[in-house]
Amino acid sequence: FEILRLLRKYLPENQPILAVSCRNDVESRHRALDLGVSDYLCKPVDHREMLLRLRNHLNLWFTRLELDQERRWLEQRVEEHGRELEKTTETIVRCLVRVTEYRDNQNGHHMMRIGESVALLARACGCREEWVGQLRVAATMHDVGMVGIPDYILLKPGPLDEAETQVMRRHSQLGHQFLSDSAANPLLQLAAEVALHHHERWDGSGYPAGLKGEAIPLSARIVALCDVYDVLRTPRPFRPAWTVKEAQLYIREQSGRQFDPELVRLMDRHMFEQ
Repeated sequence: FEILRLLRKYLPENQPILAVSCRNDVESRHRALDLGVSDYLCKPVDHREMLLRLRNHLNLWFTRLELDQERRWLEQRVEEHGRELEKTTETIVRCLVRVTEYRDNQNGHHMMRIGESVALLARACGCREEWVGQLRVAATMHDVGMVGIPDYILLKPGPLDEAETQVMRRHSQLGHQFLSDSAANPLLQLAAEVALHHHERWDGSGYPAGLKGEAIPLSARIVALCDVYDVLRTPRPFRPAWTVKEAQLYIREQSGRQFDPELVRLMDRHMFEQ
């Protein structure tokens, strides 16, 4: 039986083992089977029977090898298809983002920069890499609701009045409506969450729901912080771009008011210092 233990230890898991023994008692048979023997023959052995059993076991083993190889090939194809689908999704998202930036008359690639800075901050939070990847893409769609805002408000070169501000604020709810997916796609669900809540404030004075503190989804808290910093650093029709020091000072001043103080601390450590 020691030989059987060694064979099962060093041979491939599914490779058949045919034991031939002079022991014909039930206990020996059971013991051999418990050690992983595929079949058990007692002496004297009928050679034709032994060859038939060997052939059957080998056929079964080779079939298992073929099935295992086919399984690995199918898994590889699924992974490749998943990567292709992911690339296609990101391409579609980039097209959607370009439409949003065009409507908003934004200079440069604000949405794409947001995606990269959001991913950096989410990693600093210790978030799962899969979620970080989804948030990187979802964050680029945070202002997709802007396509539903009238041009006379969206492109106004000066400050908005109270009525115009209320219309502008509708873009978060419009974005949520545009991105809400009845098929429960995880990426679109996350994007809809971000679009709806990225203007909430840590102190509860934001919109549309007036959420406060950790009641605001983490995704929206991260995007809100990165969005504001990038907007401040980008020139707009009604103001020049803020300097790095001015933007960083504003972010720090708004810690605990507009922004999650822990996220501000992480941004200060992992992004401002770089």
